[in-house]
Amino acid sequence: MKQQTFLYLDEERLNEQSLNNRHMREELVNTFLLHFPNLITRAEKALLQKDGNSLARAFHNLKASLGLFGAADVQTQAAQAEKMATDIYSNESLLTVHIALAKAKELVKEVEELKEKTKS
Repeated sequence: MKQQTFLYLDEERLNEQSLNNRHMREELVNTFLLHFPNLITRAEKALLQKDGNSLARAFHNLKASLGLFGAADVQTQAAQAEKMATDIYSNESLLTVHIALAKAKELVKEVEELKEKTKS
């Protein structure tokens, strides 16, 4: 079966992380979908409140979760956002944070799509 090509999700990395075990992969996906959107929500709330320290912590947690899925581009963007989060008033920081959040949300969509496709 040919694997779906995603923009951010690295299916090969996910398979490696799950030891090519379908049940373990499902657990990883389900755990990701249970917790990762909440991390995005925490980051968005901190951004709205202009709380750079909370924003940096939220991106730190996002970054840690991203390694599991091999989403290197999103992880790099989250790391940059984490570093810049405390300077929440600069345009460069705001842009970096918004890009990181957009990529993280897209990754969630990709993982949801993967979950739906594997149900079939």
